[in-house]
Amino acid sequence: MELSKAITEIATFKGENLKVKLNLIKQQLIGKGKAEIIPQPNLFEAALELKKQSAQIDEIVHAAGIIKSLQTILDDDEVIEDLSLASGAEGEGFDVVTNKRIAEFKFARWQEEAAANGMRKRQVFADFVNLLLYSSSKKKQLFVYNADKIKTFLQSKRATWQNVLSKSGGLDKKLDCICREIKFPQLV
Repeated sequence: MELSKAITEIATFKGENLKVKLNLIKQQLIGKGKAEIIPQPNLFEAALELKKQSAQIDEIVHAAGIIKSLQTILDDDEVIEDLSLASGAEGEGFDVVTNKRIAEFKFARWQEEAAANGMRKRQVFADFVNLLLYSSSKKKQLFVYNADKIKTFLQSKRATWQNVLSKSGGLDKKLDCICREIKFPQLV
């Protein structure tokens, strides 16, 4: 199927609200038999074509976002030393390392319902902690899309860092060890 046809087919099917549309179809199908089901022959093929064309779109968004940001964030005398354009770099593979800064980028669009953002919260907080723990005299920055929602999350008291980092591949244990070694000032 041609991509433009697939996009039109999916947009028409989806309408204003996919969740509402799917619930409506569900209600229409309950209690129906084989002969009463009206097929939508092009929908499946359209969805497969769109899925194929959008494969690795997160990688493209991440790379394009970083490249777009570089001209804005870099100082005139700043030089890129290392760059990771693919999202989800492992270990100390920060997105941008220059002679002046270490930066991580997050371009995820957060959902309105807080419960739908669990993975996003873990990822942004893990990046934040990795920057915090990385030993360097360079400026450390976390650039995020939807910064207001992320600031609200980071400032909330709803989840402990232990819970947020519980699925971080050991980052929670690393931070816990460091927190035990640090003598925090007593708050009076």
